[in-house]
Parts: sequence; C-alpha cells; structure tokens
Amino acid sequence: MQIPDVVYQLFIAILYKNIIIIFMYEHFFSWMIMLFNFAGQSYSAGYEKRG
Repeated sequence: MQIPDVVYQLFIAILYKNIIIIFMYEHFFSWMIMLFNFAGQSYSAGYEKRG
C-alpha cells in the first residue's frame, strides 16, 4: 500500500506540532513545580526564623 505524500507530510506535521506542545507543557509544569518548591522553601525558612 502506497501512502500519499500529502498524508505523510500531514502526519509528520501533526506529530511534530504535538511533540512541541508536549515539550512546552512539560517545561511549563517543571517550571511551576520549581517555582512552588522555591516559594515553599523560602516560606518555611522565614517561618522558622519568625518562630
């Protein structure tokens, strides 16, 4: 079975776009987690100093 070139290119384009979106989302979530960890650490450090 011969796959048409257009379908192949469309498949590649969709796959590529999804990979980029997933990559961006993973970076976004890891940044959010890092931010929350940093905020939690600084908050607990300040809390210990106050207490």
